[in-house]
Formats: sequence, structure tokens, C-alpha cells
Amino acid sequence: MENKTDAIITWIDARLENPPDGVPVLAAVTGRYPADEGDFWLVMALHFRSVHPVEGTDQVIRDRYWDSDQVTRKPYDPVSKEGVTHWAALPPLPGAPTSLLMGAPVASALAAVTGLAA
Repeated sequence: MENKTDAIITWIDARLENPPDGVPVLAAVTGRYPADEGDFWLVMALHFRSVHPVEGTDQVIRDRYWDSDQVTRKPYDPVSKEGVTHWAALPPLPGAPTSLLMGAPVASALAAVTGLAA
């Protein structure tokens, strides 16, 4: 059984525009692996924070992308180790108009796209 759905992704230059604060996004991240592995450019799910207080200090970090391991990345800068070159809104879930479902709607939405009982 083959069932494919294409999503249209619009990439936005991270040097020119930030995503909305706190929103999860797809991010094109570039950097260099240690040793001989060389450069990389890959897509990751990150979320953006315009202002993030540093716990236990008066310091705040501005305009950073965060991954699930709390690694922070700046918008692309050739000098930084890893940077976000572009970002895009997350595509919608299969068969749904949104990229996030929570609670009761999840079971029926999954049943609709998988054909399995909720």
C-alpha cells in the first residue's frame, strides 16, 4: 500500500527574519563535524526563543534556536560553530490542517489516516 502526501516547504533566511517566539520550526543547520568528517548542512526540528532567561543569573540569551537537548544555535554567521541558515514552518500532520493535535482529537485523526480503530 503506497500513500504519499507532499508538503510544500517555504524556507526563510534566518539572517533576515525570525520565526514567532516559542514556535517549533524546521531549521536548516550548518556546521563542521570534529576531526576529518567535514562540513554538514541538515534539517532539524528546533524551536525559536526571542528572549531566554539564563537560570540563576540576570543574563538573557536573545534570538536563538533550541533543540530537544537544549543546544542553542544562532542565525547563520560564518564565524559560529553551528548556525541556522533557514527556517520553515512545520508542515501539517497527515490529513490534518495543523502541525499539532492534543488530547481527544488525536485518536480520531489517527484512525482517519491509518484506517485503524481509535
